[in-house]
Amino acid sequence: PNGCYSFDRIYYETKDTTRTVAVSASVLLDENCTLAIIEGEKKFAVKASQEEDYVFKFYKGKDSNGDNIFEEVIVPVN
Repeated sequence: PNGCYSFDRIYYETKDTTRTVAVSASVLLDENCTLAIIEGEKKFAVKASQEEDYVFKFYKGKDSNGDNIFEEVIVPVN
């Protein structure tokens, strides 16, 4: 959300056929930060090791009730 935040790592959890993916950020506290929004792209490798379709759940944030929001993408395995 501002210049105090920086990329830390990609969170990746496997459970059955579902893969949960989120970005973990580091934040500088008690600093004067720019208001600049910093965008970037990160890649991660996924090894196809199952015969069932994969369900990827990408963390998008929280809703007004504080519940986690995910974007789900199903990747078929042929």
